[in-house]
Amino acid sequence: MAERKLRRLSRRELIEIIYALEKKDAEQQTKIDRLEQQLAGRMVILENAGSIADAVVALNDLFAVAQRTADDYLQSVRVAAKAFAPEQPAEPSDKNEAVEEQQ
Repeated sequence: MAERKLRRLSRRELIEIIYALEKKDAEQQTKIDRLEQQLAGRMVILENAGSIADAVVALNDLFAVAQRTADDYLQSVRVAAKAFAPEQPAEPSDKNEAVEEQQ
């Protein structure tokens, strides 16, 4: 408002203007505080994103090593099973051959 217009306002009108401005200021301060809290929360998420990504990479490496170890173990079990198992005759590839052998 122009200075001249402010001078013409009554005391009551000036108090109402001041009250409205203070109320608006308080609302904006509340909004600022809320937004700062949200920003701080997002900053924490961003800071942890790097460490989470590092953890995922480490877990992927760990799972890859575990898979290789499991594959090696299964391979050694298969080799040991073949070494200690008695030889079994080859199974007929056709059902008709199996029926003929039984007769």
